[in-house]
Amino acid sequence: MVLNGSDNQTYYYNTNTGDVYTKDFVENGYKDIINAGRYEVAPAQDAVGNIGTITAISAQVAAATGVNDDGINTFFNANGAITTSGSGYVCNNVVDSSGNTVLDSNGNPLELTFSTVKQYVVHYAGDDKKISMVTQMGMTNPKADTVNATGQDVFGSDIFDENNPSGTAMINNLLLVVAKVESGDNEWAGSDGTTITTSADHQALFGQTTIAARYQAYEAASAMLTTQSESLTSDINDVIGADIAKLSTQLVQCQTLYSLALSMGSKIIPGTLADYL
Repeated sequence: MVLNGSDNQTYYYNTNTGDVYTKDFVENGYKDIINAGRYEVAPAQDAVGNIGTITAISAQVAAATGVNDDGINTFFNANGAITTSGSGYVCNNVVDSSGNTVLDSNGNPLELTFSTVKQYVVHYAGDDKKISMVTQMGMTNPKADTVNATGQDVFGSDIFDENNPSGTAMINNLLLVVAKVESGDNEWAGSDGTTITTSADHQALFGQTTIAARYQAYEAASAMLTTQSESLTSDINDVIGADIAKLSTQLVQCQTLYSLALSMGSKIIPGTLADYL
């Protein structure tokens, strides 16, 4: 998540670990890491400090205000709109790897607040129910026999879907891109904006491909069943339309010819090899 610092700098917050990094490090720091022969981030060396995980901060806010939402939902709703707790939250206990309070350029404890963007958001009024066409006896298997797609399947999820999936993550992310472009933030549009739009495109294609693949499978199954139905219908019609008397007569004739052939063969072929010689 993006945070605003009291020193007018932008910071990035890892909600899982609580580590805070400068914007420059997030955008360019990997180059220094590679040059130093490292292949992963070391928070003790690279992070500005730590403010605790989002769950831990949420628990602190809950104890102080009575807000019982868990994790990110304490500060933002499912659509990413900031709540009263989020807009009023100020973190001034950023500590470094040695446990010392991180200070800003004025020598005061660094204060961090959530960075927000004024934008439109949409709300998904559908549900997340799965409709299954059972393909075999027994329990349903939504991953294999689901015939529909929910809002979250098509539009993906993001950090704000922690406890209450919105079903509109991709759309709201695209509305963020619109807001940033309209505000003239070309730097953001060329970096994070490109990442967001690419991710949205991939998510939509994945949803469409999944539904198309299932449709093709059901269409193939329908075609196979239709063919089998026509074949069985033809067999039934042939049986019903048969001339029983004629078939019975032909059967007796064939049986008689077979018996005569066996009798004639026994008279022509020698009984033993010695008789033949």
